[in-house]
Amino acid sequence: MFEFFYGTAHNPIMEIYTVDNFASIVNHQAFRNTGRSVIFHFGEGETARDQLIAELITSYLYNGNYNVIVIDYHDLTLITDAKSEELAEALSRGILPILSQYDADNFHFVGNGVGANIISQTAELISNEGGVVSRITGLNPTRLSRFAYFTDTIHTEETFTSTETMGVASYFVNGGVHSQPGCGNQMMCSREFALRVFSESVRSRTPIFPSLQCNSYENYLSGSCNDNQIANMGLLTQTNIFGRFYLQTNTRDPWTRQDPFPNPN
Repeated sequence: MFEFFYGTAHNPIMEIYTVDNFASIVNHQAFRNTGRSVIFHFGEGETARDQLIAELITSYLYNGNYNVIVIDYHDLTLITDAKSEELAEALSRGILPILSQYDADNFHFVGNGVGANIISQTAELISNEGGVVSRITGLNPTRLSRFAYFTDTIHTEETFTSTETMGVASYFVNGGVHSQPGCGNQMMCSREFALRVFSESVRSRTPIFPSLQCNSYENYLSGSCNDNQIANMGLLTQTNIFGRFYLQTNTRDPWTRQDPFPNPN
């Protein structure tokens, strides 16, 4: 099902739609028919009520520029790579009818873990019918199809995902491996760090998380990439970039650093 969130960050309101009636969301008084929409798909082992996902929803409502839609399921055991094609087909059946009234280019699909694979396959099916979503963002994606005008990925943990460049632009936070700040040896904590930094970027009205284009974290740390292109990770990333980008974060919230260059300490 599709959960439409509106209202304010302090007072969110949710309306539930099914695959069969999702297209009617355009008639909802809170839906911006000419505005942008984010559709978020959580990953395996997560729920739409998890704290970090609730914080992401709150961040989008605070931002105020998006229709906020979260994919949820009655049976959470379905969320696996093995079921990704089946789930993507169902989601596309819900989304395709809306495209006669709402431009696919207004959609930004965001997925966490396996959710990135599912939501990007959904974009592929939409593309097969003549619609192209504007952007797909994968947070520690297991796999990612590039059926959007722009695709980007954020990597914070290598056990559950691939450290290969999957998107047009791929960001590797603190090298893209565990352990992330405050996580120690907890792999799940490092995996969830992608949600934390992405939420922070959504709350910001200006680009943050400056990053350097580089071919490896070792070269980034050595300073040999200091003259390379700078881009900003997160919601307001530049869409005319390509390649691997590396960055370091602060050791506590707020995570963004103002400096794209490696910390000499």
